[in-house]
Amino acid sequence: MEIKKPTFDPATLVSLLAIVAQEDTTEPPGWWLDSTLRSVEKLVLVRGNDPGAFASIAIEALKSGVIVNPANHALLQLAAINGLRRLDTIGLVSLENLFRSVKTEIDALPSGPRQGRCLSFWGCQRRVFSARIGHYAEASAGATAEAETGPDPKSRAISAYLDRVYAMWAALLDNNEKTMEVAFEDLVTALPGLQAGVAGTDAELQWGKGNGPIHLLQAMFLMDLDLNDPRADWAKQLALVQENAAELGDAFAPWIAVLTAHDLTLNNRDAEALQRAEQIIASGAPADVVAAARLIKGDCYVKLSRQDEARIEYVLITPCPNGHMIAAVAQDALAALGQ
Repeated sequence: MEIKKPTFDPATLVSLLAIVAQEDTTEPPGWWLDSTLRSVEKLVLVRGNDPGAFASIAIEALKSGVIVNPANHALLQLAAINGLRRLDTIGLVSLENLFRSVKTEIDALPSGPRQGRCLSFWGCQRRVFSARIGHYAEASAGATAEAETGPDPKSRAISAYLDRVYAMWAALLDNNEKTMEVAFEDLVTALPGLQAGVAGTDAELQWGKGNGPIHLLQAMFLMDLDLNDPRADWAKQLALVQENAAELGDAFAPWIAVLTAHDLTLNNRDAEALQRAEQIIASGAPADVVAAARLIKGDCYVKLSRQDEARIEYVLITPCPNGHMIAAVAQDALAALGQ
């Protein structure tokens, strides 16, 4: 069954969040504002793939002037960060300043479940932002700590898996073959733990069937592993995300398209893979997705003995948000061709 892209009225969602934040005195695990924000996030950010709108909705709710509870204010600030950190148009200095100011706000909250949730949320956003700018060691360290101290089993399972993901990206950045092999095997081992940890929760779709297998597939793609590599079942993991693509929504679609194109190369359908990659590049996809599509094109050209065209694609891949490890792989491929 096809799931249509959701429509939403930003003004209505702003009013909803403002009203809830004004009156809510509940605490985790039943924090009313937190659960309301998750619903809005799923509608606007996950299903709608509109981080700018999500950030704007949170910011406008903050501007309503009715939110006096400091924990509710801090949670909405974190929601705004969750949208803003995904936008290429937001400067790094501005985001760094926002992270610092919100952390100060959270530290001033009374100790308790609300502060704990805000600290966990801040840590999650900080880790993802660190990875976005290529600081994988910092991101991994934060994930390691959260895996041990997270507020619930679901959060700890996600953080433990992200620790392995960031270690994988760091290994690709360092281009150390032994470290890459260890990191990949750790990632393969970690996926079942993630899926068990999120089973039956509101994160099962996004992480158990989305981010979890996608990150493993990304690692296999960037390591250029054979289709039949015994350590992980490429076909099984790809089928899982493809089967759930409609429900996962537009936010996942660009990377699913990349992985599907790479699957064509693994099955020696290089002409089709080139066509898919060109469509991805022309689609206005995020910079990391475009970099991945160029990597596919370069690899296809190498297989087709069109080295000069491969060099052009590899040269065009430069460090970008969420794509520093892709640029490192491209540089290695370029070196293998001889500049």
